[in-house]
Amino acid sequence: MESPVASGKAAGGAQGSWATLDPHSVTQVEHFLAGVCVVYVVVGLVGFFRNRSIMKSMERSFISEMESQFDQVGLKPEKPGMFMDGLSLCYLYATGRKGLKFIKVAAELRHRQDMFSVFGEPVFGSSGDRAKVVVPFSGKVEPLIFSVVRRKDVKKIRRENLDLEIYTHSAPWPTTAPVPKGLDILTENSDIVPALLPASFQKLIAENEKYIVSIHLTDRGIADPVASKEKSLVVFDFYIPSDSEKVKELIYQFSLSYADRIASLVLTNNGREAIKQHRKQVEDILAKEKEKERQVEAQKQRLEKKQKEKEDRASKSRDVQRKLEEKESKRDIKKRNRSMMKIQK
Repeated sequence: MESPVASGKAAGGAQGSWATLDPHSVTQVEHFLAGVCVVYVVVGLVGFFRNRSIMKSMERSFISEMESQFDQVGLKPEKPGMFMDGLSLCYLYATGRKGLKFIKVAAELRHRQDMFSVFGEPVFGSSGDRAKVVVPFSGKVEPLIFSVVRRKDVKKIRRENLDLEIYTHSAPWPTTAPVPKGLDILTENSDIVPALLPASFQKLIAENEKYIVSIHLTDRGIADPVASKEKSLVVFDFYIPSDSEKVKELIYQFSLSYADRIASLVLTNNGREAIKQHRKQVEDILAKEKEKERQVEAQKQRLEKKQKEKEDRASKSRDVQRKLEEKESKRDIKKRNRSMMKIQK
């Protein structure tokens, strides 16, 4: 236990150290901290209103088309437009359209309200303002897994989407339209690419290449809170342009027009059968690999068990070891005899 004298000395030393501080230095520190607080508040307010302005601009750019195309826009009748969820996320939900269950537009904006995020962008880079459009299909659609992906993000997006990782391979672009230089195609079957990418849509992709992160068509579902129960859907991921007309084009003309095309697409019997056979081959290979891994793990566990039994036996007395060896020998003889009897039969 510390003595009162020692405690008094420590307290006195601390008071003495504060007393010796230069008052001018203390004032400078206080001014600095006050300045940081002011900057933090100002950046937060400016960032909040800037993100809100972007959200409102997006809403104005395509809300009239959404209301004309869908029976219901918004989760509630009294909230028909886009919703702000937190400071950097906003979304729009609409339903009631033939061929499509609903559309969800989720915009993830830069964290402009976070001072540390803003000042860290020159060092760590900025992710930019991005929007993701999720469109599940109603009714029966062709079982397809297909994607157009920004080339530098191919590995990342394949890791994030197991269906793309397992079933798809790279394929060349059709030459009937301008070919995007920074985007790749991932597909199950190269023969169906022309049906999924008509010349008019490929031309639209090439014109908007700098905004596109990925277009993902699947019948295996995605990890999305709103669409977690849906299997057949198409997802568009793109950077939000500053031009409101371009936003409208990407969300309305681009996303919805393509979703409509997929909803009405009918493959040939040969095309459908080729996809079915490809998936079966892939799944058979995966099943064999999984069985091989299971056998290797089982063998490893048997060896570990045998090694442990050997170590336990070594720690026992010689008489006990001899009895265990005799017991094991008898068990091996019985096993060999049973094998011989089966062969004779």
